Amino acid sequence: MFGVPERRQPVAANILWDTIRSVLKGEKIRVPSREYRGPTYVNELIDQFGKVFDLPFGTYHVGSKNELNRYEVVSLILRELGLENRILDRIERDDVKYADTPRDARLDTSKIQSPGFRFSDTPDTIRRCIEDYSLRSA
Repeated sequence: MFGVPERRQPVAANILWDTIRSVLKGEKIRVPSREYRGPTYVNELIDQFGKVFDLPFGTYHVGSKNELNRYEVVSLILRELGLENRILDRIERDDVKYADTPRDARLDTSKIQSPGFRFSDTPDTIRRCIEDYSLRSA
């Protein structure tokens, strides 16, 4: 899950907010190119939360479909923020981490999709979040 912090509330580490904080601090970050996840915009789940009470008892995975590696997702975040000219200044591609065994933490969400839950793919959810909070620079 990813999102932005609410006023005076802590926010758990997440790919979007960690990227934004690093840029604001002027830090360059190393980002693995062999790590895969399905980052999901928290508000996509919140918007559908009422359906949770109609689900049969069980364990359900939620997550966005994503074919991009972590480096590509962070690059996308910077482009969507209007900072495409800063990609090389702010992130360093790490092809060594997870080189022997790529890290794949994407989840099978077919069970929760069958009763009607829908999650956009990761690039679309990142764009939506940035738009929802007017984070794109001019």
